[in-house]
Amino acid sequence: MTNSVRGLWFSILLLLTLATMPALTPAAAAAVDIVTPPPISGRNPQDPAAVLPADVLARVELIKGNLELIRLYMGKAEPVEPVLRVSSARPREAYSQALNLQLRANRLAFEQARIVRPESQARDRDVMAYDVFAVMDSVLESVLLVKRELGIDAPVVEIPRPEDTTPADVFNATVEAGSAINRLLVQSTGPSDTFQAVTAAVNIAAALHVALPNTPTLPEEPGFEPNKNHYDVFRQMQECYALIQAMARCSLISNCSVSMPFCRARAWISA
Repeated sequence: MTNSVRGLWFSILLLLTLATMPALTPAAAAAVDIVTPPPISGRNPQDPAAVLPADVLARVELIKGNLELIRLYMGKAEPVEPVLRVSSARPREAYSQALNLQLRANRLAFEQARIVRPESQARDRDVMAYDVFAVMDSVLESVLLVKRELGIDAPVVEIPRPEDTTPADVFNATVEAGSAINRLLVQSTGPSDTFQAVTAAVNIAAALHVALPNTPTLPEEPGFEPNKNHYDVFRQMQECYALIQAMARCSLISNCSVSMPFCRARAWISA
C-alpha cells in the first residue's frame, strides 16, 4: 500500500466523522436484489456433498451466455478463443480461476452500476465443487446486475452438463468467461491511472479538510511498503470506497457522491 493511499484512507475517515452530508446516490446505496436460479440439475447448492463439477460448468456456461448478450448490446468485438487449454486440473485450481473471474465480474459491476460487490476468500481446507459453485453464483449475480442496469431483458436458460464433467472442463470454461469479461471492461488499470486517481482524491480530501472548522491535524503518512503493484493499490481504493458506503449509511448523510472512473479519476463530496 502506498503512502498516498493510506493518507487518502485516513483523510476520508476523518471527513466522514466530522462532516454532516446528504445520502448516497441510489445506484450506490441500492440493495442488490438479484436472485440466481437453482442448479438446473435439481441438486441442493447448499449441500457440499451434492454439488458436482457438472453443476459448476452449467453455471459458467450460463454466465457466458449472459455475457454474450451484454457484448452484443455494447457492440464489443467477439472474445478471442483462449490458446491454452488444460487437460487436467484439481478443484483448487478451478477455484483459483473462479476467484479471478469474480474480480473481473465485480469490476464490471462497478463500472456499469457503481456497486461494490463482495469478494470470496481463498480456502485453507480442501476445495470442493460446492466452493467453486458458490463463487460462480456470485459472478452470475454481478453479470445479471449489469444486464439489469443496461436494460437487457432477453433470458438465458441454463443447460445441464454431463455428470462426468471434470474440474479441467470447469477451468477451461472459466478462462473463456474471463476473456469475455475483459472485452466488456472500459479500460484496464495502469500505474499512471492509479497515480492520477490517488493524487486527485488526496488533494480533494485535503482541501475539504482545510475548509472544515475546528478539524484536527491530518495524520502523518505511514511508512512505505515495498513489493506492491498498481493492482494492489486499485483493490485498496475499492475497499476504501466500500467503507465510505458503509459509513455513510450509518451516518446522518443525505447526499454523498463519489465517482471513480478507471481512467481519469473525479471525486467529489457535496455538503
